[in-house]
Amino acid sequence: TQVTSIWVDRGLIALTALDLIIVGWGFNPAVDSAAVTNEPPVLIAASEIASNGRVTVLQQDSLPDSHMLYGIEDVRGLDFKTDWYEAYIDTADGRIPWLANGILLENAGPVITNLGVEAIVTSNPYLVDRHLSEGSMKLAAAIGDLYLLQPVQPMPEGVMRFDILIAESDEAAAELIRGDPVRLDSQVILTDTPAVRELDRVVSESDPNASVSIIRRDPEHMVFEVRTAEAGVLVVNDAYYPGWSATVDGEPVDILRANIAFSGVVIEPGLHAVEMHYEPDSIRYGLAVSIMSIVLVGGVFGLSYLERLARLGTNAER
Repeated sequence: TQVTSIWVDRGLIALTALDLIIVGWGFNPAVDSAAVTNEPPVLIAASEIASNGRVTVLQQDSLPDSHMLYGIEDVRGLDFKTDWYEAYIDTADGRIPWLANGILLENAGPVITNLGVEAIVTSNPYLVDRHLSEGSMKLAAAIGDLYLLQPVQPMPEGVMRFDILIAESDEAAAELIRGDPVRLDSQVILTDTPAVRELDRVVSESDPNASVSIIRRDPEHMVFEVRTAEAGVLVVNDAYYPGWSATVDGEPVDILRANIAFSGVVIEPGLHAVEMHYEPDSIRYGLAVSIMSIVLVGGVFGLSYLERLARLGTNAER
């Protein structure tokens, strides 16, 4: 009877596991994008132009979040943006209010192009003429009633800055950007902290020949090679967020919040390898809880199994 009970318990566990696998497999929400919609030709062209995948669409020619269908990095972001990113986007000339969390853009000025955007889609010929006349954009393609613009000088994802402005608060930094957004092409704005104040004695000269090369770019791991003759700040145009860490030549360094919403790392003169990793505390906490759960469940089953063996041994002696 005891042996039968053990095998019944094992059978129930196996059936439960099999049932979970079958249900989980059938619940897979992934859908072939071709079954939903064909990718618009203008977005195919934009993806080919944007080597880093970063594009945006002006006005309501494509609503925020729709880029997820096509695997495109639209800088308008998802609905769960950070407050810092929201504050940065609010400095853009021509942001259109749209729902509670959405971002619609009237035009693509310096605030947007400094995000590393390499392709902009619009159906508005007035905006096309405006950007072309300003000399900041060039017409890459006209497909149907849509135009594909490309910045004349796309902003790289990582760039060295030597002209540092220290703002008393994020609000003050936002006012600096609104007052002269072109300053982002040559300056970096850092919100005042003790670590930022130390930069006054570290950064004094500039190096116009400084270079930044992207060696690796994954969502949670980036590697840059930086060559500079003077100390400065490497500005990485990816969203600043707790959980990111950085090393320079293998040594841990602080990540500063640059231009309200992005990451900055102080770089000394020379050739350096800069690595950035994203590993939030939630991953470590989740892993610890998972290990504890496995140990606890394993211990319960183990004790139950030993108790049943002991009972079988006692019954056999009788």
